[in-house]
Amino acid sequence: MSELKYYNEEDKEIIAKVIEIAEENGFSADIYNNREDKEEYYFEFGKFSDCGRDFTFDIFFNTLTDISDIADKIYEYYENFDVSYETHICLDNFGHGMNGAPDDMLDVYNDTKQCEGFIEELYNAIHESC
Repeated sequence: MSELKYYNEEDKEIIAKVIEIAEENGFSADIYNNREDKEEYYFEFGKFSDCGRDFTFDIFFNTLTDISDIADKIYEYYENFDVSYETHICLDNFGHGMNGAPDDMLDVYNDTKQCEGFIEELYNAIHESC
């Protein structure tokens, strides 16, 4: 876990709880400070798909009031996750996977759908703890 000395005790408890829930659900999780904006922080969550994709996503925040703030931001990310776009950026000009993605377009799409499910899974786990 990243250095937590810059957080107050209440924030440390929220951060520790979010990371614990994420790890219990098979995610890697850490927190970072945005170097350009010292007031902005972000969680980075990651999980490997069945096809071996190292799927990660970040949730940014300036302040934490409770764990539901993080759940809300994960839900917002989930709602805005575009499976078609995320699939498209993993395909070459001929519709085949690139950068380690499966070769077949349908496999890339299904892998991306699984990653979308990861986001929902993490949201549900954190939301249920609120």
